Amino acid sequence: MNLKKLRYKAFYRSTREADFLFRSFFEKEVPNLSTIEIDALTKLLDSEDPEIFDWINDFSQPPSEFTHIIRKLQIFIKIRPPNS
Repeated sequence: MNLKKLRYKAFYRSTREADFLFRSFFEKEVPNLSTIEIDALTKLLDSEDPEIFDWINDFSQPPSEFTHIIRKLQIFIKIRPPNS
C-alpha cells in the first residue's frame, strides 16, 4: 500500500481517539518504520478501533502478526506527554 492510502486510513478512523492516536503516530513514527512494520500497520488499520484499543491496553492478545507494531504504539503512547 502506498503511504497516501495508509495516511488516509490512519487519519480517518471511527473514533476521535483513534484519529488522534494514529494521526500522531503516522506523522512522527511512520518515516522511521521498516517496510515490514508499515505492512503490519496497514493490516492493523483494517481492524476495528475497539479491538485495536483492547490490544494496546493489554485487554486481549493481538494476533501475532500485530505484536510488534502494537508494542511500538504502546511505547509511542507512553513517551508522549498528554496533549502534545
